[in-house]
Amino acid sequence: MRKTVLIFAMALFFGNAFNGSSFASINNQDLMTAQSEVYQEITERKFTLIKLDDLPKAVKDAAEKEAENVTLQNAERKVLPNGEKVYRVTMEVEGKGQVTKKFYANGRKHDG
Repeated sequence: MRKTVLIFAMALFFGNAFNGSSFASINNQDLMTAQSEVYQEITERKFTLIKLDDLPKAVKDAAEKEAENVTLQNAERKVLPNGEKVYRVTMEVEGKGQVTKKFYANGRKHDG
């Protein structure tokens, strides 16, 4: 679906650009609809629950270094539009309770 919408938007743009028509002749409503659908497709990507055993070692290590006495409870994975994977790890931290952090597959923190 995402690729279809993106191809449609590109065809709409390039089709008018190369047939001698001006960019202004593009139906703005169609372009805005296509952009909205692409944005919705990207933002609707959700985290999916995975086994703790499936967490990359770098993510486990980074999560466990967040504090002393950390117990990992569950993990989720999300694939970003650029193909990168983000892991959301929920852990029990002594003195703080339940804490959730996000990490890239290499263990670097994900801000967002």
